[in-house]
Amino acid sequence: MPDKYNASRKRWKKAHPERVREMKKLNYERGAQHDTNSRRPWTEPECRRILDPKRPPDRVLAKELGRTVKAIQIKRHVLLERRQPD
Repeated sequence: MPDKYNASRKRWKKAHPERVREMKKLNYERGAQHDTNSRRPWTEPECRRILDPKRPPDRVLAKELGRTVKAIQIKRHVLLERRQPD
């Protein structure tokens, strides 16, 4: 099934290059939208907030913390890995 999906997807992309460019541009703008803290160290309250079980969606967190959605997801993954015992 994945091969059929990938082949279909590739054909669509080849047939609609202008739409692919629009989508890439939109996704880039969405990701960079709240990136005002580039390379700024994470604070303890920010780390607690992204691990909180009652946290808002990542997109809302990104806006509140001034970080990208991807940065929040990566940091959460790193923090959760550190918690797990060897």
